[in-house]
Amino acid sequence: MSRTIDTLKDKANQTIDEARRAVRTASDGSAADTVKGLANEAIGALKQGVGKATGNAGMQAEGLVQERKGEAQQALGTLKAAARRAAE
Repeated sequence: MSRTIDTLKDKANQTIDEARRAVRTASDGSAADTVKGLANEAIGALKQGVGKATGNAGMQAEGLVQERKGEAQQALGTLKAAARRAAE
């Protein structure tokens, strides 16, 4: 259980660092999408970890869905940033 918590803390710290970088480097809506995506991905990973630790398959599944949603939001942010750069 302790390793799961440490892993989740590491993932949360990584996500915070990535969100800070995204905000610093983007000046359009891509930053918002990226940050929302990172948050959803982190929350999803947390739910999966809690679900796994408690044996709650429903929470694990909910976490997986939220994590995938976050990945999609990040991809949208990346596409917006690429479109902005291409238009310049």
